[in-house]
Amino acid sequence: MKSYSGMSPDEIGKRIRVLRESHGLTQSSVADAMQIARTTLVSIEQGKRPINQSELMELAKLFDTTVNGIVRESAVQVDLVTRFREIDSDNEECANAAWILNSLVASEIELENLLGIAREQHYPPERPLLRYGNVALQAEEDAIHLRRQLGLGDAPIQNIVALMEWDLDMRVYEYPLSSDISGLFAFEPNVGACVLINSNHRRNARNTFTAAHELGHFVATRSSADIYDPDRHYPGIAQKSEKYANVFASAFLMPRRSLSTKFEDFLAGSTKLTRRHVILLADYFRVSNEALVRRLEQLELIPRKSWDWFKANGGFDHEEVKRFISSNDDIHSEEQIEERRPVRLRLLAASALNHELLSEGQLSQLLKMDRISLRKWIDLPEISPTVGIEIHEPAG
Repeated sequence: MKSYSGMSPDEIGKRIRVLRESHGLTQSSVADAMQIARTTLVSIEQGKRPINQSELMELAKLFDTTVNGIVRESAVQVDLVTRFREIDSDNEECANAAWILNSLVASEIELENLLGIAREQHYPPERPLLRYGNVALQAEEDAIHLRRQLGLGDAPIQNIVALMEWDLDMRVYEYPLSSDISGLFAFEPNVGACVLINSNHRRNARNTFTAAHELGHFVATRSSADIYDPDRHYPGIAQKSEKYANVFASAFLMPRRSLSTKFEDFLAGSTKLTRRHVILLADYFRVSNEALVRRLEQLELIPRKSWDWFKANGGFDHEEVKRFISSNDDIHSEEQIEERRPVRLRLLAASALNHELLSEGQLSQLLKMDRISLRKWIDLPEISPTVGIEIHEPAG
């Protein structure tokens, strides 16, 4: 006998038992929460007694999931957390960040399955770190190679998160994390490449470089998970991969030829690199002042330790930066942090709601958002199915 989503009571019962055990709950505690007898729950788990809709809804609440998450046939088990345990298993903040990434990926896959979306991976081939040779030179070459593949030329990248999400089919999320963590990267064949970026960091400062850094890991060390902390010291082989990722990020965001040309243009005959030059160049390439100066050092366009000199002589005052550039990307409010959740996830959530595959409450629970934030995020009036142009498949 088939029931929900074409699954038999026996299949559903097995899933309930696995969920209960994974949450460390006894049959008695679950039965009490559902307000049924323990023997009834036993019968449900054994497939002897079909479960009804209200009971499924109670279980979904208890297990912090959705009814569809329990009964869908194509459920994908997402376990990225174990990939990060080998890196820093004793760090609670790292463990929490890994759990957040895992939860976001699971939510997105849940919505894809509900909408019948089969997401394909059109990734460029991995370019593993060479055993011998200059790792920095390899990173430079790989960055230019990827730019050419994507047809970017030498132009500044306006939105690297959108590029990674839409042009490279990566799962990229921005979420508030501990200040010590800039980003995470993990690759799992069933779900693809996944990146989590700290939204507490400014979009045009550390965030852009973090995204490019994790893109470097995607290109060369895809099979290894990464927790990126710029101030952390990495041992052995990890140090080599981190050096690669940092040089890759610099070269991808600021190609040698393009930066050298703009450096000459912006200085316009000046014999000194001033704060104004740095601020305007950094804004042009959509990177932080530090990333810009360090890249100029790397290309030997300015003396080494120039960044140290700027820091020792007043640094870069935020108000001073605002005087020279008019970009609004540097505004940093809680509302903007919320808005920076991935566009793809927002579109999936809106479609699931419009097609009545999930209620507002279920969607709120799935995405770990309160209802008010959810409404603002997906902008209910604009995504209404009654407003828009009807699209028909072409004949023949």
